[in-house]
Amino acid sequence: MDTRVFAYVAKLADTGSYARAARELFITKQGLASAIERLERSLNVPLFEADHKGVRLTEYGEVFCAFSRAFLDRQKAMSEEIELLRRRARLGSAKDGAPGRCGRVRGGLPLSR
Repeated sequence: MDTRVFAYVAKLADTGSYARAARELFITKQGLASAIERLERSLNVPLFEADHKGVRLTEYGEVFCAFSRAFLDRQKAMSEEIELLRRRARLGSAKDGAPGRCGRVRGGLPLSR
């Protein structure tokens, strides 16, 4: 699964509009629609339903969107943690290149492979 779909689903849920979400994501409306359609086919459930007011999450979509937001939050935390280590390495206070283990991070959640 392309991890960009997590941001796509969250943005589409926030905006309720394919056109606006696509614009804010810097992709085409058709590209966004195609990605959502592929995702729905792979999951075999509808994530969004459309009406005259726009699009909104289905019950399946609410679950997927909640996990998407959690994924995006963890991805951001990971990037921040790596940037902090990179800065420390520049200052000579990190063990750059030392063997390590995959374990806990500042957020308290274990990382898995």
